[in-house]
Amino acid sequence: MVIPARAFDPAQTLDAVQRERCTVLYGVPTMFIAELALPDFAGYDVSSLRTGVMAGSPCPVHVMKRVIADMGMAEVTICYGMTETSGRLAHYKIPRYVKVVDAFPMTVTGKVRKVEMREVSARELGAATAGS
Repeated sequence: MVIPARAFDPAQTLDAVQRERCTVLYGVPTMFIAELALPDFAGYDVSSLRTGVMAGSPCPVHVMKRVIADMGMAEVTICYGMTETSGRLAHYKIPRYVKVVDAFPMTVTGKVRKVEMREVSARELGAATAGS
């Protein structure tokens, strides 16, 4: 584990990633935003990164796209903690496929049509759906 500074500093973090050839990076979305916003971001070698954990608040889609594309963290995991579960941390498996959409199929009452989403995904991936 590499601790780049006593308090968060985006430049020191990226310097540590480059120097130590880190493969995993943890942080909240605002930390990743600060790192990506550095004027000399492109000058850091972050090619060793492959995964990480992003937690603490929701991540905007455009930030996630940049973390994957510009930081090479294709296997990043989104985590969240819940006060209702006594502070235990919950997380999801790293997805095999990621698809970013601009809108969800909705019912007339405003609910997401998950069945339709699943069918479209299965069709796009060439996978069989239940009952077919």
